[in-house]
Amino acid sequence: MADLTAESLIAAEQARREAIVALDFDALEAMTADWFHYAHISGLVETREEYFARMRGSSVYPSIVATHSWDLEVELRKGYALMTGKSHIDVVTMKFDSLFLAVWEPDDAGWLISAYASTPLPDD
Repeated sequence: MADLTAESLIAAEQARREAIVALDFDALEAMTADWFHYAHISGLVETREEYFARMRGSSVYPSIVATHSWDLEVELRKGYALMTGKSHIDVVTMKFDSLFLAVWEPDDAGWLISAYASTPLPDD
């Protein structure tokens, strides 16, 4: 069984963000549950299939040049974990900060993300 600690979950989140910037969709899919749902800042909600079809065919994702998260908090619960934090996305045409909630579930190989939602942080 994999290491299922708060530290390993934070490492999984970091690996997810690195895969986004690297356009490593295979790595992203490997850490994503089959029942994954993504609620975008725009209000668009996608299933795993919709999310990866859009990512692979999108001209937006190649323009993400950096992403990082901070103020991460992890709640380990029976059968899943909640992660909250703040996120920065640097896209060629814009930059923005958001507050996010991610649901991760344990797997034999580690953590799988099953849901993600974010909302813009107010401008300072």
